[in-house]
Formats: sequence, C-alpha cells, structure tokens
Amino acid sequence: MGKQNRPATEDTTGQVFAKMPYDILQRPREDVNYFGREIPANIQPLLLAARELGSVKDFPFQGFVAIGRADRTRAILARGLREYEVDSAGTIAVTLRRAVQWLAKSDLNTRVGDAGPYMYTPGARDQRRARFELSFMDLAGSPQSETFLKWFYWFEYGYIGFENRGYDGTQDSKLIWTERLPWSGIQTVAQGKPIIRVYNPMNEVVPLAQPHTGSDPFGENEDKITELGPKQVAQLAFGDVYGNHGEASPAVDVELTIWPPWPTGNDTHPPQTERLEELREKIKLSETEQAETRDALVRLDPKGDPLAYHRMRHKVVRLDREILELELSLLLNHLKFHALAEKDPERLQDKIRDFGRRTNLARRNRRTYDYILSLFENP
Repeated sequence: MGKQNRPATEDTTGQVFAKMPYDILQRPREDVNYFGREIPANIQPLLLAARELGSVKDFPFQGFVAIGRADRTRAILARGLREYEVDSAGTIAVTLRRAVQWLAKSDLNTRVGDAGPYMYTPGARDQRRARFELSFMDLAGSPQSETFLKWFYWFEYGYIGFENRGYDGTQDSKLIWTERLPWSGIQTVAQGKPIIRVYNPMNEVVPLAQPHTGSDPFGENEDKITELGPKQVAQLAFGDVYGNHGEASPAVDVELTIWPPWPTGNDTHPPQTERLEELREKIKLSETEQAETRDALVRLDPKGDPLAYHRMRHKVVRLDREILELELSLLLNHLKFHALAEKDPERLQDKIRDFGRRTNLARRNRRTYDYILSLFENP
C-alpha cells in the first residue's frame, strides 16, 4: 500500500469532508468507536459479520477529500482512487496502490469475524502500470459550496464528447446547457431516445433556468422539471436540451466520441501454480472435514442437546460455503490462464456462473444459520 506526497495543510481543527457516491460525508480524522474482541452479550447477535477492532484512520472516498471551513477549503481531487487518511496535523494522504493476494484472510490483528469469500486473487497484486490523476485545490468557501463543487465536477467529469448526426450541420458552435448543475452522463439509447443525467450535489433546491422534459433516474414519472432537490438525480430528454434557446427540438442521433482512458495497463502475470495447489489441498481438507462433520451430525439428537446439534449444523453450512468459494477461486484463476493464452473459455464461464450462483446461495444460508445459532447461544 502506498501513499502519495501527503500535502500538509497545517489545519489541525478543520472538518474533514469526503465525497462519496451522490453524497458528501463529514468524518472524524480517527474513528475510535469500536468494540474489542469481546462484546456485550446483548448486542452480540447484531455483530456477526466482520468488524474492525481498535481505531480506524483510513476511510473510503470517491472524488475528493477536503479539510474545510465555512470560509476556506483545501482538498485533494482524485480520479479512480478510493482511500485516504487525514492526520492530526492536517496532512492529507491518498492511497495510490493497495495490493493483496488473498481476500478475506482470517486471524488478523485489526479485524474479527467473517469477512466474506476467502479467495486467491493474483490480479489484485497490482503488477501493472497505472496512471493517477490528482489535483490540489485551495479556495474560499466550504466543500459544499457551489463554487467548490463546480471546480470539482469539471475535474471529475472532464469533457463529454459526442456527435449528433441528426443535426443539419449548418452551425459551427452551439450553446446547449446553461444550468448551474453538472451532467453526470449521457445514455445513448433510452427507449430509442438519447438522454442526459443531471445531478444536484448541493444541500439546497436548485431551480432550473427553464423547464426541461425529464423523469426520475428510472425513466418513470415523466414531467416538466423546473428544479432539482438536494442530491436529486434526473434524466432529461437530450432533444429537449439540445433544442433550447428558442429553437424547435431537432432530431438527434447521438454517438459518444470521447471515452475516458483506462488508467491501468494489462496484468500479464499468471497465477502461481503453487498457490493453485494450495487451493486444491484446502478443498480436499475441507471436504474431508465436512464429511466427518456430517457423520457426527447424524449421531446427535436435536432434542436432547439442541445447542450441540445446531453448532454442528452451522459447521456443515460454513464448510459448504468455504468449499464453494475455494472452487470458484480455482475456476476464476483457470479463466485467467485462458485469457492470457487467448483461448475461448465459454464453457468455463458457464461453469463459473453456476458456481457463482451456488456460492451466493451458500453465503445466504451461512449468514442465516449464524443468526439461528446465535439465538441458541444467547437466548
């Protein structure tokens, strides 16, 4: 895991704001509201999944992280990066790379509980070239001000290039959008008509300069839209927007012409054969343990000792999920071998889809039985 150059703001008391999908969250610099390994019995049934221990200083974000006040904001804007830390001295650090080889390892010092599928993921070792786009911004106003958000969305979305082949081509320029809100995207086909999506990132209602034909994000409740509420997303008819400013709506035939570049290169490192052998050995051991557990379960009387019985049932369900996850991990790595060899893995993909479906069902059954067992252990 690597951090970038850590610009120091020397702001020790400003609030930390992090952009998340369709929201801006205010967070502490360190979250210490965590239980230890031992938790009170009355809330134990509520905390069955994986949870962090001690304190947490690294948090997720998507877009920017800022130290802000009402009159000033200093922020790092980042495309495609997802983790940050702000220390007590006002230093902002953004993680550039975070490489792992095994997902959901157990027995960690910082985490307890079931964290999901235990899988070998060589593609997550980050053995590839990567291009990072970051920007530092220092301006007057809060991180939720219109001025700050305008500059952020110019950085985040960049240019949206498109060609309208339905227009007559007699103009060399055209103003098509004068509203205060950013486009969040263009969808080239929606019931046969191109649409744009508009998002209000502010905490206030923003009136539109003129009404637009539009709907909610699901394409329902079509109406004339005159304003967008806080955090509201709407989709507008592209022809209606394109034909504004006193013109009739033209026929539109939109094709996107500028696509954002993919920020990482190809991963050409194949899975390690010794790791795949580890997976196969784990599968064999788990299958043996599950068979022995099933035999022991048959000999238990659910009425005579219900707790022992349900603990044994829970172990069977847990092993069922683990075996499927290991099998799925093995299949996915075989798929990577096929991809590197440029072979057609269609039959393998069908098998992976089937294992994926069965694994999801096994995860559901495991979590359900977690709660069942918890009821017997904490009546």
